[in-house]
Amino acid sequence: MYSQFAAICSCTSVVVPAMFTSRKEWSSQHPNGRFGIAYGTHPAELDHARTTRHLLLEDMRHKEEESLETVRSFVELTKKRFWS
Repeated sequence: MYSQFAAICSCTSVVVPAMFTSRKEWSSQHPNGRFGIAYGTHPAELDHARTTRHLLLEDMRHKEEESLETVRSFVELTKKRFWS
């Protein structure tokens, strides 16, 4: 999550490769790292982080809206169950 915060603050966020052998392996365990974050300091990774930063913010907004919709649904179901 801190890597995402760095990216949305316009920093070039870099995850230092350690436990995982590749970006693919790392992102399979960290799906929020698809956008705006470099896996290592290879120029292609740094470029990926910079060019996909805007997608990270879009993705986060989308997930927030999904979360809000879940809460709205819960409230409606609760009202129907207990106040109908």
